[in-house]
Amino acid sequence: MLILFCAYGLTAWYGAKLIIDKGYEGGQVVSVWMAFMAGAMSLGEATPCVTAFASGRAAGYRMMQIIQRKPQIDPNGTDGIVLANMKGDIELRDVYFSYPSRRDQLVFDGFSLHVISGKTMAIVGESGSGKSTVINLVERFYDPQAGEVSIDGVNIKSLRLGWLRETIGL
Repeated sequence: MLILFCAYGLTAWYGAKLIIDKGYEGGQVVSVWMAFMAGAMSLGEATPCVTAFASGRAAGYRMMQIIQRKPQIDPNGTDGIVLANMKGDIELRDVYFSYPSRRDQLVFDGFSLHVISGKTMAIVGESGSGKSTVINLVERFYDPQAGEVSIDGVNIKSLRLGWLRETIGL
């Protein structure tokens, strides 16, 4: 609305100046004034679209950063050991973790969990509390910033990644 009222004032002042100084007729000034008002109204209505476009562009930029990010863990790596007789005890010990796209938002702050092989267990909690993050860490889609994730007492960083993901059924 501010743009519209400023446009009204500007065209009224400039129109009067043209009539007095240049000898324009009132009809000419009114025609220009109407065209100017139509343009100002259109500009005023377009302002929210510009704001939405700017926020969409920023979101697209963040999305492209995530898409172009190189994974820190090579999913096709053949290094690592294979456990001959895996029992299946899973332990997260004093884990600190935040996702690469949100480094400032800590998901786990010294989190520990012990899952005994053969036992049924449920992980429950509110949305965003870290349930899926536990699975992501056990499947080694991400590594914690600190702490350890282990299977049968062996740190999963030392296991062959392809074998680990084939063996675990979550």
